[in-house]
Amino acid sequence: MSEKFSIVKEIDMMKLNEKLSEFFNVKGYSPKIFVSNETLEALSKSYVQEMKRIKFVDGGVLAKTEGLIVEYQGYGMFEDNDLEFGEIELR
Repeated sequence: MSEKFSIVKEIDMMKLNEKLSEFFNVKGYSPKIFVSNETLEALSKSYVQEMKRIKFVDGGVLAKTEGLIVEYQGYGMFEDNDLEFGEIELR
């Protein structure tokens, strides 16, 4: 079961980190993070030191197919433009 929450008021990285930890502790596995492209751009501008762009191998076919675009503290971050700006979904 997935969990959605918003970090819109301001980019609340503490909330994101808390939710990641809570998800792992409750569900027992590391979540995948889903965000809209707009949210990703806002995150990457403010927190570039914490985000690592994925380097695509072999033209990026596998990574692009799976949607993996960024790694945040070891968690894969994926694009899902059905989400609103600031909304995060952990799956």
